[in-house]
Amino acid sequence: MDSVGTGAELIGGDPAERLGVWRDADSTTFTVWSESAEAIELCLIAEHGSVEPEQTRHEMARGDDGIWSIRLESVPVGQRYGLRAHGRWDPSSGHWFNPHKLLLDPYAPVIDGHADWSAACWAQDLDDPTQPSRLDSVGHVPLGRVRDQLPPAELRTPVIDPESLIIYETHVRGLTMLHPAIAADQRGTFAAMAHPAVVGHLVDLGVSAVELMPVHSFMSEPRLAQRGLSNYWGYNPIGLMSIHQHYAASGPLGAASEFAALVKALHDAGLAVICDVVYNHTAEGGVDGPSLSMRGLDNHHYYRLGLHDPSEYENCTGTGNALDLSSQPVQRLMLDSLRHLRRDLGVDGFRFDLATTLTRDAHHRVQLHDTIFDAIRGDPDLASTILIVEPWDLGDDGYRLGGFNPGIIEWNDRFRDDVRALWRGDPLRLAGFATRIAGSADTFGGSRPAWTSLNYVTAHDGFTLTDVVSHDTKHNSANGEDNADGNDHNLSVNHGHEGPTDDRSIRERRTAHRRNLMASLLVSQGIPMLLGGDELGRTQGGNNNAYCQDNETSWYDWATAETAMFEWVQRLIALRRREPLLGRSGWIHRSADSANALWFTSEGHPMQDHHWTDPDRSSVALVLSDPDGGADALSSSALLIVFHAAAHHVGWVLPHVAGTGRWRMELSSWSQASTPDATETFEQGATVPLPGCSTMVLSMGAQPRT
Repeated sequence: MDSVGTGAELIGGDPAERLGVWRDADSTTFTVWSESAEAIELCLIAEHGSVEPEQTRHEMARGDDGIWSIRLESVPVGQRYGLRAHGRWDPSSGHWFNPHKLLLDPYAPVIDGHADWSAACWAQDLDDPTQPSRLDSVGHVPLGRVRDQLPPAELRTPVIDPESLIIYETHVRGLTMLHPAIAADQRGTFAAMAHPAVVGHLVDLGVSAVELMPVHSFMSEPRLAQRGLSNYWGYNPIGLMSIHQHYAASGPLGAASEFAALVKALHDAGLAVICDVVYNHTAEGGVDGPSLSMRGLDNHHYYRLGLHDPSEYENCTGTGNALDLSSQPVQRLMLDSLRHLRRDLGVDGFRFDLATTLTRDAHHRVQLHDTIFDAIRGDPDLASTILIVEPWDLGDDGYRLGGFNPGIIEWNDRFRDDVRALWRGDPLRLAGFATRIAGSADTFGGSRPAWTSLNYVTAHDGFTLTDVVSHDTKHNSANGEDNADGNDHNLSVNHGHEGPTDDRSIRERRTAHRRNLMASLLVSQGIPMLLGGDELGRTQGGNNNAYCQDNETSWYDWATAETAMFEWVQRLIALRRREPLLGRSGWIHRSADSANALWFTSEGHPMQDHHWTDPDRSSVALVLSDPDGGADALSSSALLIVFHAAAHHVGWVLPHVAGTGRWRMELSSWSQASTPDATETFEQGATVPLPGCSTMVLSMGAQPRT
């Protein structure tokens, strides 16, 4: 049932610098941007969920800048609302206006409800897609809700230099769904993650920052709903100013405040908070997707349309559509979204999904300079935030690792591949491995610091660490795509049996392999990122694309957590945090013959060019030294890191370096008893028996520890 509202003030123009909805003492203002619409109505929904919910329509006024506005009195907190846009129906030219569709405000502060994926959710008639659908979508789609303005966050960002970042990538729901210390009705929420037991785990592990997978409002894809699955990861956004309703124990209206409380809890524990943000596409998908928000408001200006065929989308994301960041209003939406996360919610940094898409110009060409990232660095609210990019997308010229501006950290997939390849036993990988351990100067060198490289051996997209050493192939059948989805190039090995086994020798080899991968990550130059749960021995049963598995496949199984693996990662992190030699801004080159970085063979001799190209050589030692002799009481004057990826035992000759000190054992991957307080020491030139496939770290000149 519809009615026409009265008593509204039609503002027109830009009534303020803000878009969206905000309240003051006497009224509530609604604004939305659309350049191409001929009319826009605000619909206040009095009842939610019935077949024909009552709605009151208010015509909005348009300003010359394309901003439509209206001010209303007596709008309560929690009011549900949507928009109806009138204009051309001409999909062949990129216009999808259909006033029968109730649309989400792109700036909605709260999004409540879900799409039921009935035919009413589509702008086109599904029987004749050339014609507009006459089905009204009210009652079938999510709605925006009015919320009081949040107070500015207490910006208590922990003081963390890039060199000291150790990032823990995790999923709010997956981390907490099976945690025994959390009440069942709280699990899977921001409140659950703020629980002292969860925060304490992160603090005890020793990481300095938490990177959260998407927390903006997102939706599942219709095809997943048809399979009885749902989007678990969250890389399918529908609202960029609202926090995902299902992560809030307090309900949709409390989601933002509950998230802000989580950020504060992590800050109080000394942890920075980084949000994985998705500004490259939305949940409306391709031309066969639903009309839920931007497609119906102004498809022609929000999205990248085909240069020669505007009926199609430029699909450089692989998801069906791509937001057009060359459009100033879309840039503004992204910047406002970031400011909201920073100013109102306290977030310290961002990881940008498929970041190359964000740099494409009006002709869809990649332009890595004078981009949205320059605007971020020039914004007073965002200038000091941590910026991390996934430096690729699926479009032409989309892989741009190493090409972003100084000050931006880049996910380095070459680190993952070269490190996995060496420890798997692939030939001729030693040179690439050493280059990655040294910070990837071949990719990021020059005027950029070594912390430009974000190193990882596992991430949310792919195998967990346990699965890397337990599976030769992916096992994604549960995703419903006949195991065709997910990466086939995993550089993994099952050590003689696919999946779980009781064979002791296989289990021991897998444990050693995991320890070596984790050690390689945490002693490398650059910023290390751990995949949450790897320290617990988490497995996904060989599924390397568990984006739609909101179940025990993806949830962290705390009941089977491996204490020994946790302690190994904990000791590695402790070593990294106390040793400045492991987190330097300056570069180490693989073939360096310098005062502070030297590479050695197992015989104790400096590496030569022919050693790097020897197909039978898969082991190397790196000596890092402090030219000032270890002035910091907590640092060493030298570190010796041995990577022995060959399967055979060897007597490793400890090299001679400047000074008369002895080498002190810090960590060894084959000995569970080795701790940072170990007292075993060796003369320079001594031979240390080293098992196959092992790592050890020794120091020289360290001050006594208390």
